[in-house]
Amino acid sequence: MACKYFKNETHNHPTEIEPFGGAATCLGGAIRDPLSGRTYVYQAMRVTGAADPTVSVKDTLPGKLPQKKIVREAAHGYSSYGNQIGLATGYVKEVYHPDYVAKRMEIGAVMGAAPRRAVQRLTSDPGDIIILLGGRTGRDGIGGATGSSKVHTEASIEVCGAEVQKGNAPTERKIQRIVPSWRKSAILLRNATTSVQAVYP
Repeated sequence: MACKYFKNETHNHPTEIEPFGGAATCLGGAIRDPLSGRTYVYQAMRVTGAADPTVSVKDTLPGKLPQKKIVREAAHGYSSYGNQIGLATGYVKEVYHPDYVAKRMEIGAVMGAAPRRAVQRLTSDPGDIIILLGGRTGRDGIGGATGSSKVHTEASIEVCGAEVQKGNAPTERKIQRIVPSWRKSAILLRNATTSVQAVYP
């Protein structure tokens, strides 16, 4: 018996200020959380919102990146991260509307599955072993959570890129390879994929 998971993450502000990294870590964050619960992530989807990317670069609002640059680099960032993990994105939808010129929409979502026996609510006890995985924490991403709520000026675009965290696709890929064993996951994935196709024909 399998438990199925759906996890989404929004990176509207990070993708607005640093399109490649913002969209990449949107997917990376969506993958990270299920992996921490021993879940095999097997499919992704992406829904975004942008203003008209065919508008001339000279008509870009002061202090903003051109829509064309945001749209292209965000697509490259999202797909780059997914390719490094080996994760297929089966559904992509980009909505174009003039209101997105103020703030881009970037939503990444993943679907995963885990054997029911792996899903447990336990308490931690003194002496339990805690394993920390990933790269060392650097200065990237500092202020990212508050960055979307503060007042920005035309100069913000020059310095706010540091607020976008850096992903760690190679480590996530390694974790993805050990959770769960392929022989057991084949049946699990077949059952999970059938139910996803029923929801998203």
